[in-house]
Amino acid sequence: RRVLAALWEKDVDPKAFVAENNLAAQSDEGAIKDVVTKVVSSNEKIVADYKAGKTKAIQALFGLVMKELRGNGDPAVIRSLLEDALK
Repeated sequence: RRVLAALWEKDVDPKAFVAENNLAAQSDEGAIKDVVTKVVSSNEKIVADYKAGKTKAIQALFGLVMKELRGNGDPAVIRSLLEDALK
């Protein structure tokens, strides 16, 4: 949204705007793994629900990871790391 608004208002280069404002999706597995580990360890009830068969509980954990990353995480990387952490 911010990129589109900037394009509309200021006619900026989209790639430059994303780089300047740190809006690119974070795909660094190391940084994301740290956040996933933190979220999983601090939300024992959600993890217990997931392990008890409530597979939708992973969505709650996914949302918490995205919140920590301020919406800049690569969804595929997050999901993969979450699944690994919950095994």
